[in-house]
Amino acid sequence: MPLDAAARAVVGRAKEVAGIVPARPPLTDQDKRDAREAIKGGQICVLCGGLHVCPSTLACPRVASGKLNGDGAVIEVTFWAMGQWDTSRVLFAADVEDDLDESEHEPEAG
Repeated sequence: MPLDAAARAVVGRAKEVAGIVPARPPLTDQDKRDAREAIKGGQICVLCGGLHVCPSTLACPRVASGKLNGDGAVIEVTFWAMGQWDTSRVLFAADVEDDLDESEHEPEAG
């Protein structure tokens, strides 16, 4: 029998506190460039505001549960509370804006 949402949240938080949830590996410059291109291309998830596999679907890690209509479109969503969802699989714009390559900076005029 699957765990209900509250039980999953408790187990997830216990793993996090115990250090069992693996940290995301550092992003390479290429990872950052790819992520910035995806952001510019509008591939940001409307449900969490980040980049991840299958954005804007029930696969979003911010989604605790949801319903689809007959055409497969999301019609109802329940979200995990802030700080209670796994962001290790999500890239946010702030994650890729830091430490830009010098090659990507525009030369200053003057």
